[in-house]
Amino acid sequence: MIKIFKLSQEIKTLNENDIEGSIEDNLKTDNSTQEVFEPNVEDIVEDNIVEDNKGDFASNDAAIYWAFNNNTTLIINYKTLSGFSLKREVEPHGFYYSPATKNNILVTFDNTVKGIRSFILKNILDFQILNKKFNKKFTF
Repeated sequence: MIKIFKLSQEIKTLNENDIEGSIEDNLKTDNSTQEVFEPNVEDIVEDNIVEDNKGDFASNDAAIYWAFNNNTTLIINYKTLSGFSLKREVEPHGFYYSPATKNNILVTFDNTVKGIRSFILKNILDFQILNKKFNKKFTF
């Protein structure tokens, strides 16, 4: 069960089926109709990108877990199962194993599309850690 909070007030409760529907790969199957949302470059202040942060972690997963534990925003480069590449600014809110995809899933609040999105962890190709903290918008 996932509870979404806004300004310390509960606004919605989600279950795992709701999250399964937010997996980016499940939202569009035809690349020709996939909407491309890229972070607005003007919104990402260069000072927000932590320099040389990739060398501090043994893997992408380790960096993502660190960002989750430290409420730190990431920019991820992601490849969908259909081969479509996208870049998103995300706030990592949790993880779970999906029996439907047989993958570990990162559940996020996606600042790029202003909504909950989930990503298959192994399909996150690259990341940048931003010097930008966030307050959790929902919990599991």
